[in-house]
Amino acid sequence: IGVLVSFNLTNASLINIRYGNGGALRESHVDEVVWFLMACCAVSAGCLNVGVVGPLTHHTSISVTMLVVSVLSGLLAFVLVIVMRCTMKTQCDMDDPEIFKVGLVPFAPATAIYFNFYLLATFKLINYLYFAIFLSVFVGGYLAYICGKGSRQMPPNGEVLSSPHNVQSGSDSEADSVSAADAGVC
Repeated sequence: IGVLVSFNLTNASLINIRYGNGGALRESHVDEVVWFLMACCAVSAGCLNVGVVGPLTHHTSISVTMLVVSVLSGLLAFVLVIVMRCTMKTQCDMDDPEIFKVGLVPFAPATAIYFNFYLLATFKLINYLYFAIFLSVFVGGYLAYICGKGSRQMPPNGEVLSSPHNVQSGSDSEADSVSAADAGVC
């Protein structure tokens, strides 16, 4: 689940970078369009898997409502990608040989987003619960680690003493230190 979500965020980032949000939110409408594209792909792929493919593989009847919702949201995502390509201007120099450029943006990333959501729809609900618990534990552990590092004293020169035991006795030299940026102040 985590890998598929990460792939979706990576593909969304490719679209954002190409159309103006490289490292900062400069073009908020691009970000909004990308999130809307992801929502359309999620609804379309999820409805297709749950309402059509799942019942067909289990030899039960398909849900016509889910089929219609899947087709409509898929068409909306397709039109959105076409509109993005035709109306939004790329913000990077496509002729610069020093810059790595991904081809077929926004088509390939949008297709990948769709299929990643399709695969996400194959998981059972309990797997999402396990993933949420796993993610909460590790994010909580990370935050505890970061906040623990921030509790160290910071002298006025911006450096953090790594340990009071690292001070070399008998001289005026400073203790081994870590920069404030590495300390992760909470």
